[in-house]
Amino acid sequence: FACPSLDEPNTLAATHKMTLVNNTIEKLKITSCTAHHQQKHWPCKNTLIVAGGWAFSGKLPAWIQSMLEKTGYQVSRVVITSGQGRNTHHPTVIQLELKGTSGWIDPTWVRILKPSTGVFQQSTGRISVPKGTKIIDIEFDPVDEIIGVKLHIFATDTSNNAIVELIEVYGMLPDEGYVLHHPAPTG
Repeated sequence: FACPSLDEPNTLAATHKMTLVNNTIEKLKITSCTAHHQQKHWPCKNTLIVAGGWAFSGKLPAWIQSMLEKTGYQVSRVVITSGQGRNTHHPTVIQLELKGTSGWIDPTWVRILKPSTGVFQQSTGRISVPKGTKIIDIEFDPVDEIIGVKLHIFATDTSNNAIVELIEVYGMLPDEGYVLHHPAPTG
């Protein structure tokens, strides 16, 4: 964000699309969703208002697509909460896709923050977590111009069903005239 005491360098950054630092990552608002199947009394819209959650009657693979309030976000993290009050009904194998303004994008350099025992399979893009995992917290290299997120579920810890209570998407919407650049990790 522009700093008033450094007006000239900030103007230069804006006009030459240079990198800005100290941008705030925040929870982005999700306004709508669709799903491949919705179990009676467990529609995807429940994930928007934290009202019980979305379930899919054991019809795997399953997916839910959540759309962001505005277009053009830079997204770098997704948190999935499931089956909070249960010992079962959690996804155990998932995959994320990001809906960009020009199509679907697979996140890169995926890091599983929670649980610490999760595994990311680079070749398939799938994430595996232990049974009973209630929160899956995934971070990845920031991706620009995102308008939505799609969660695929391939396996669960009971009856091929899960209850996804909440999907949280984190990122930022750059100020007009600025292009934010995050260097790619090395290794």
